[in-house]
Amino acid sequence: MVGGGHWGCGEIENMVGGGHWGCGEIENMVGGGHWGCGEIENMVGGGHWGCGEIENMVGGGHWGCGEIENMVGGGHWGCGEIENMVGGGHWGCGEIENMVGGGHWGCVEIENMVGGGHWGCVEIENMVGGGHWGCGEIENIVGGGHWGCGEIENIVGGGHWGCGEIENIVGGGHWGCGEIENMVGGGHWGCGEIENIVGGGHWGCGEIENMVGGGHWGCVEIENMVNI
Repeated sequence: MVGGGHWGCGEIENMVGGGHWGCGEIENMVGGGHWGCGEIENMVGGGHWGCGEIENMVGGGHWGCGEIENMVGGGHWGCGEIENMVGGGHWGCGEIENMVGGGHWGCVEIENMVGGGHWGCVEIENMVGGGHWGCGEIENIVGGGHWGCGEIENIVGGGHWGCGEIENIVGGGHWGCGEIENMVGGGHWGCGEIENIVGGGHWGCGEIENMVGGGHWGCVEIENMVNI
């Protein structure tokens, strides 16, 4: 089908620059528009409105609730889950498994985020070199930045601004009022309590339980301090 229009429920193998309304499956779609609930195997530069699943989407736009397996450089608005997203934009509430260099606005969970940006309230399992603004919990941050109130389990070389609790910081910086369990080689500015600091610096009013080889400026109590 080249440059035509289709209304109905028949399957289409190849569609170039046409329009489709209905519930038939489409194998290959290039630069066309689709409205309906049929599954699409490959979509390049087209637009999709509806609830059909899409296997591969490159540079297109999707509005609806269908799941997407692979998305490269496209835009997604809706509630469908996305397995792999590279360089695209997502607005909505569908879960994302892998996100590389894209942008996300919404409330979905993200399993792996590399070099992307996230605004919202979702949980993130692994974040590498990205930026997060919001209140979702993060399990692991490596070299990224976090602004908000979500709890963080592990930060390595990243920065945190906000009031979420942090379990482990290595070589990172923290500004805010969240409690920190373990801090190695980092800097802390704020009023959160710290259980263990090794080789770091603390400015503020949070209590510190154990401090080894670090520096402290402020008004807090320190239980154990070694080699200051």
